[in-house]
Amino acid sequence: MKKLFQCICALTVTAILASGCHNNIYEMINQEVKLETNGIRGDINNIVRFKEHIYCSNGRLYQKDAVASSENKKYNEQWSRATTNGFPSGNTAPYIAADANYLYAIVITWKTDNDGENVQATRDIYCTEDGSKWKKVDLSDLIGENPVISDNKSSVQLILSLNPSEDGKSGTKHAFAVLGKKNGSSMEYGIYQLNGTEPPTKISEGEEAHIDGDLPKYVASYKDKLYFSTKPILKGADKGNGEESDSYLYYASGSTLYFADDWNKFANLKNLSGVDVGETIQSLALTKDTIVVGTGNGLKNVSIDERDERIGELVETIQFKNSASVSSSYSVPVVFVLDSSESEENTDIYMALTARSSSSSHALFDDMGLYSYYPDRGTWNKDGTDDDDSKGN
Repeated sequence: MKKLFQCICALTVTAILASGCHNNIYEMINQEVKLETNGIRGDINNIVRFKEHIYCSNGRLYQKDAVASSENKKYNEQWSRATTNGFPSGNTAPYIAADANYLYAIVITWKTDNDGENVQATRDIYCTEDGSKWKKVDLSDLIGENPVISDNKSSVQLILSLNPSEDGKSGTKHAFAVLGKKNGSSMEYGIYQLNGTEPPTKISEGEEAHIDGDLPKYVASYKDKLYFSTKPILKGADKGNGEESDSYLYYASGSTLYFADDWNKFANLKNLSGVDVGETIQSLALTKDTIVVGTGNGLKNVSIDERDERIGELVETIQFKNSASVSSSYSVPVVFVLDSSESEENTDIYMALTARSSSSSHALFDDMGLYSYYPDRGTWNKDGTDDDDSKGN
């Protein structure tokens, strides 16, 4: 990656503090990189590949062909609204996941409460085999007939993908749901593997799975075992001879990225090799030569060394080339690499940019959303549809 994102967000905050004038913000940005007007805005929680397409969502679903920009020579304005036939009316779909055969979405409907506020009425999982017709997944036996929605806790909490960048042809891609059931005054949560419209299968702690926390947000497969975690995790790959390897499992805690060949070694992080990226790590993705790290203050990367007989060794003297330093008003909760077999500078990369917290007074809604790096273009910029009337949403 070349001129990365510090020119967009650092200058954005500088301009806000100096004048509060939106036009001046863009004038300053344009001195380095012209920020495009078309971009999918809002909070983007997942980016996944499903068969021949990439999908993302800001409440609405979007898709584009999973073709490298170096092949089709196309950049921004390539996304389109995905079909949601079968969704209930008045819905939003903020979370998506995919396995080899289905694309899944958490679909929320809304109602007005006694105080006139919009609150969630229903929260369900839908799936599609072809990206066009959606069907509801029957969860009644798992969460009961009257699912709970209160205090940001729901019977249908979230969904997540194993290997979100893969299309599933290798047979290693799966999708999971975190589901809860009311037990007295509390909620009891479990992890389930999604199976299309068929009842999901519960994942239990044991020889085939390790579950770290009641509400995991991340999943990785390492040495034939699933790892669910509340903190970012990622399976490494061989960087020495071109063949895949389970040489390392990467695990983020705070601002440090740790690596080990055994999960049990993460039990004592003080005695484990790690790299401090300087900001809280929120997301991880893999390229041929780097680990792309989304943080609470921009995008970082960690170089992976190609060394003698030791496959996939992580360099102890880390070089942070092309660091994207985003202001403290923004964070990067999602990073997605189109082709992890390519080097960082030769593959399309996507990231979600959002406000660091609800109190981030300097974060602009128009600057939040989906951004992309295309090698031939050589810079980060907004990414969206060709709908000029809605600014690419």
